[in-house]
Amino acid sequence: MEGALTTDGGLQYVPQIAIQYIYLDFDGELTSYNGEILTVDDVEVKDSALTEERIKNILAELNAKYADQKVVFVTERPAAAEYSTIFIGKTSAFDQYGSFAGLAETIDENNTNKNDNAFVNLDATATDPEIISTIAHETDHLLGTLNHGGEGLQAYAYYHRYDVSSGITSSGITLYYDSMYVSSGGTATATTVNYGGDLLVSSGGRANATTVNSGGDLEVSSGGRANATTVNSGGYLSVNSGGTANATTMNGGYLYVSSGGTATNVIWTPCVGNVIAYDGAVVTYASSYTGVYYGSNGVLLSHTQTISGKGFYAGSMYVMNGGTANATTVNYLGNLYVSSGGTANATTVKSRGYLYVSSGGTATQNIVNAGGSVYVWKGGRAVENEINEYGTVILSSGGTADGTVINANGGLHVYSGAAASNTTVKQGGYLG
Repeated sequence: MEGALTTDGGLQYVPQIAIQYIYLDFDGELTSYNGEILTVDDVEVKDSALTEERIKNILAELNAKYADQKVVFVTERPAAAEYSTIFIGKTSAFDQYGSFAGLAETIDENNTNKNDNAFVNLDATATDPEIISTIAHETDHLLGTLNHGGEGLQAYAYYHRYDVSSGITSSGITLYYDSMYVSSGGTATATTVNYGGDLLVSSGGRANATTVNSGGDLEVSSGGRANATTVNSGGYLSVNSGGTANATTMNGGYLYVSSGGTATNVIWTPCVGNVIAYDGAVVTYASSYTGVYYGSNGVLLSHTQTISGKGFYAGSMYVMNGGTANATTVNYLGNLYVSSGGTANATTVKSRGYLYVSSGGTATQNIVNAGGSVYVWKGGRAVENEINEYGTVILSSGGTADGTVINANGGLHVYSGAAASNTTVKQGGYLG
C-alpha cells in the first residue's frame, strides 16, 4: 500500500460476513442420511481414493465458483462454525431407490439449515469436472438455490449421465435433469440443455452449436472448448480458467468468464443477458460498444452517452467507452459495470448493490453504504470514494484506489498487487 494513512484512533472493526462452510469428506465414513422424505441409518461411504493434487484442484475450482455466494469449501472440519458436509465416495446405500450420482438431504430454501448434508456417489474413476459438477449440484440443493423438481428422491438428486469420450460424437441430445460429460477427443453437437441439465466440457472436449435454455448449465473447463453456443433467458454458460467459448450468442441468461478463461466474438446486446468477466478473464465482442446501457429483466431500456440521477433495483447498467454515469443510485440487486473508457461519478451503492470497475474504467467520488460492494479489478481506478458503515470496497491485484475515506465499520480490502494511496481510516474503519 502507498501514500498517507491517517486514523482517528480506537479499535478497527473488521466487517463480519455470513459464510456457509461446506466440509468435503473424501476419506470415507459410516454415517446416515436424514432427508426430508427418507431416513437411512447406515450409509457406508468408501474412500474416494483421490490424490491430494486432485482434491486441491477440486477445492480451488469450487471456491472460485461460489466466491460470490459467500460459500467456502474446506477439507478439514471447521472447529468453531456451523457447516454442512458432502461425502464423496462410492456407496450402495441408495441403490434400492435409484441410480444417483449425487443426493442431498434437503432443498433448503433461504439456507436456514447450516448443517444439512449431501452425498456424491463418485470416486477416483470419475473426472474432476464430473466430481465438481456433482458437488455443485448438491451444494445448490443445500443452499436452496436449486429446486429442479422430480418425483421422490429425484428432486434431491443428480442422476442420469452421458459420457462423450474419445472418438465419440453425440448429436441432438436434450438434457433435462441430466448431465453430459465431454472429455478429450469427444464432441457434442446440437445439444439442448434444459432445466436441471448440465453439460460439462473438459480438456480436449468440444461442444458445438449448443442451446442453453432456462435452468440449464454449460460449463467449459480448462482445455475444453464451446463453439457457437446460444444462451437463452435463464440459461448459464460458465468458462473456467483455461476454457474457451467462441461465437456465443446471448439472447438472455448469463455468461460467466473466470480469471484465465476466454470468450471470443461474443454476440450480445448489453442488458439483454449478462456477461460477467472476472478479473483476469479475456472477453472480446463481435461489435463495439459506446455510451451507457441500462436495462432490467433482460430488456434494454435505454442507450445514451451520459445518464444522470438514475436509481434502479435488480437491473444492470453498463458504462462503456465514452460513457458517463452521474449520481446513480444502485439499490438492492442492482449491478453497475464500468468498462474501459467509461466513468461513474458520485454513485451511491446501497445494500446488496454492486459496482464493478474493470480495466480502463474509473469510479470517482462514490459513496458505499451498508451492504453495498465495490470491486476494482486490474487496471480499474477508484478515486475519492467514501466507505460508510458496513460498506465494502475490494481492490484486486492491479486495481488502484486514491483518496479513499473509510468511516466507522467500513472496509477497504487490498489484495496483493493492488495499490491504495492517500487513504484516511477513521475510528473503527478497516484497511487490510
